[in-house]
Amino acid sequence: MIKHNAGAGDRNENRLWQAATWSPGEIAGVAVATRTQLEQKFISGDLGWRARQRISFKRPLNERTHLFATGEAYFTLNDTNYGARKGFEQLRLGGGAGYRVSESVTLKASYLNRWKVQAGAEDEISHIIGLTVVLRP
Repeated sequence: MIKHNAGAGDRNENRLWQAATWSPGEIAGVAVATRTQLEQKFISGDLGWRARQRISFKRPLNERTHLFATGEAYFTLNDTNYGARKGFEQLRLGGGAGYRVSESVTLKASYLNRWKVQAGAEDEISHIIGLTVVLRP
């Protein structure tokens, strides 16, 4: 894959990852799920390692509507020649609501706040609004 970076040349990036998920069930009517993911990023002959830890919650309001929230922390596990620095990288916190239109269609509206640590620069904060249509055959 070629990445286009503003002010920098294109680079060839490939990724592999392994993930383990666990859904312990419900706590006070809220479904809880976690995911631990280990990633390997191959960029310009260099290998970067990253770990991601996610937790998510889903609470039905009725037969068709639910609320959800999620949090995910990213940790870079090694310094790389392409600029990754070992340590905490970013935190993503989000939430929203879903509405099941039919057995095969769900609409979701969501908000995601992304805080990314920038080495030698001001941290980057993104506010992302999502509107999603989920289709199930």
